[in-house]
Amino acid sequence: MGDISPNYAGVIMGISNTFANIPGFLAPLVTGVVVGDKHELADWTVVFLIGAAIVTFCNILYLIWASADQQPFDIFESKTVDKEEVASEGEVAGAKGITIIGQVQAEKS
Repeated sequence: MGDISPNYAGVIMGISNTFANIPGFLAPLVTGVVVGDKHELADWTVVFLIGAAIVTFCNILYLIWASADQQPFDIFESKTVDKEEVASEGEVAGAKGITIIGQVQAEKS
């Protein structure tokens, strides 16, 4: 997560862990519905085929759209300005040079 968004790594990790934990409570429910009280080999085969299908589908999505490039929403630009410039905009002026950091919208190509 640090590769795609160092500034928001914690938020992205929290969101991805939320989605990653969904199968943890859905898998026993689906297994109980498919297998039921029978416990036959054919029923367990269906359970494992469902799991294999989900993993294969997610892997294909990952291979098509995944990227380790830094995302546009994480790119910031900084510049140093004189205190007169900052004071004229109604912001607090401090030392001789002030560093202002602002978000830059990346152009879609």
